[in-house]
Amino acid sequence: MPQNLVGQQPHRIVIVLLTLLLVAIVSFVFGRIVLAQGADWQQQTPAAVMAPQALTGSAKLVDLAEAPIDTTLSYTVVISNSDAAPIMDVVVTDTLPASLAYVADSLDYPDDSYGLYDSGVITWTGIISPESQVMITFQAT
Repeated sequence: MPQNLVGQQPHRIVIVLLTLLLVAIVSFVFGRIVLAQGADWQQQTPAAVMAPQALTGSAKLVDLAEAPIDTTLSYTVVISNSDAAPIMDVVVTDTLPASLAYVADSLDYPDDSYGLYDSGVITWTGIISPESQVMITFQAT
């Protein structure tokens, strides 16, 4: 169930708002990554981070801002939890642009979670432990 911010300390509200601003900036610069709660993840934009509780941060990075055709790009998706409780049932999806091809067997994620590449879509599901982050990496050309 999403947490209600009413009655929480003002600094927590500021942290949530700054996190959302950071996600919007990263989304604009590095591609579309959406922080969402409680919606059907299949109806979200191609790159989405879904969790029943509020995440404290997420980012999608690529190692090269510009690259010639056929250059291998390394992508990293980082999801953070600075809360004292774990975040359960997190789902991350990322649809590769049609101009990119996934590099076979390049998807890497924590051992205690599940990830796959299928038909242009990378999907990861898992738990984010308290006060930690998860890194999901993959390559495309």
